[in-house]
Amino acid sequence: MLTGERVRGNGVIIQILKLRLLAFIFLLLAATQAMASVIASIEFIGNKNTQAFVLLQEMRSQVGDELDIATVKEDVQAIMDLHLFRDVKYSVYDSISKNNVRLVIRVTEKHYLFVLPEIRVDEVDKALHYGVRAYWDNIAGTNQSLRLKLREYGETLGVQDIRQSLEYTMPRIDGSPYTLNFFTEYRESVIEYSAADPQFRQEKKIGFNVDRWRHLDNRSSGWYLGTGLYREERNNSALYDGDVSLADLQGNFLQLRFGYQKINEYLFNRRGKDFGYILNTNRILFNEEDRFTKHLIFYRSYYRLKSHPMNNLNVQMQLGASDGDYLGDNVFSLGGSELRGYSERGLYNGNAMVLMNIEYLVPFSNNPAYRYGVLLDVGNAYDRAKDIDFKGLHTTIGLAFRWKVAAFVKVNIRLDIGYATDTGDSNIILNSRHLF
Repeated sequence: MLTGERVRGNGVIIQILKLRLLAFIFLLLAATQAMASVIASIEFIGNKNTQAFVLLQEMRSQVGDELDIATVKEDVQAIMDLHLFRDVKYSVYDSISKNNVRLVIRVTEKHYLFVLPEIRVDEVDKALHYGVRAYWDNIAGTNQSLRLKLREYGETLGVQDIRQSLEYTMPRIDGSPYTLNFFTEYRESVIEYSAADPQFRQEKKIGFNVDRWRHLDNRSSGWYLGTGLYREERNNSALYDGDVSLADLQGNFLQLRFGYQKINEYLFNRRGKDFGYILNTNRILFNEEDRFTKHLIFYRSYYRLKSHPMNNLNVQMQLGASDGDYLGDNVFSLGGSELRGYSERGLYNGNAMVLMNIEYLVPFSNNPAYRYGVLLDVGNAYDRAKDIDFKGLHTTIGLAFRWKVAAFVKVNIRLDIGYATDTGDSNIILNSRHLF
């Protein structure tokens, strides 16, 4: 009988000890929660040109929030994805106030003005052709950019083929999820409408686009919607007196698009996806005489291998179709720029198109800024979408060399050496931009 009472007494003591232990754990957790670090200030170091709001609008960590290191690391990558910096790091320091911390973001800025003279050798006439491209990024420290290109593509019947383009982009206007883009293009050239009636043509294009990131509180990545308006004119006149002039052509067009973009930028390569759909038409807002609608589905992926993070497998696929010509010409044109083994531009033309480009790149062991690899291009153009035949695709194989000029924004020197397997043609391309 005494033994039973002792057992019951011991049980009561154990229960009391358990309750006290639970109360102690609860109080410990509450104290720990109360002691959680709060961000008292966010400071930026190294942004001599870039204004602080450009960095802040990419961050989910804000003053007054509880410090979360995982979120801070994501913020650092989001700032790096702006392409404006060579390096982004963070540090956390104790503040004067208890449980408060200072979050410090250190950035190393790139150079924001890049001018590149261009010299191109024409494979047909072996003549030298000249041009210049200029990129001005992070204008006034606001991440706005200007793109200017001036080129001459040789002479035909005494007329120089001159091409000019200007583009201005304003991301995240006033901290909003909207991006505004203006563009204009101009070209003078000769088109050989017939051997007897060559035409002098002036082409003018001007327009704008507006894109919106899907979520108001999102960084500059994720799902987006976009629209734009543009006008293009093609004015023709007979090159010689007495010849027949082609009619002038012009049109107003609406562009609609949506897609997803999340690409992480690293010092020498990238990782992520970019895919979507683009519609160009004059059927919705405009009553044009020649009706036109173009559809384009695209997919790009940059794979950064886990076992070898400096290695990249890059893939791009495009599928396009149109219900008619665009201002008198076929909509799609493939050649030396897209199928890199063919020396002739615009070799395959049509109102439907299939294209795939693949690159596998590895770094030189002594310097990851330089990379080399192999390339594969597969594609063709067709008269109509129903004519698409995947058995009749043209194939290019070749070698790729890359130089990531990390000191400048989006400057990647590209050397491609391609070989066309069906014609035996070969081509060498030197450019300051990646193919995709």
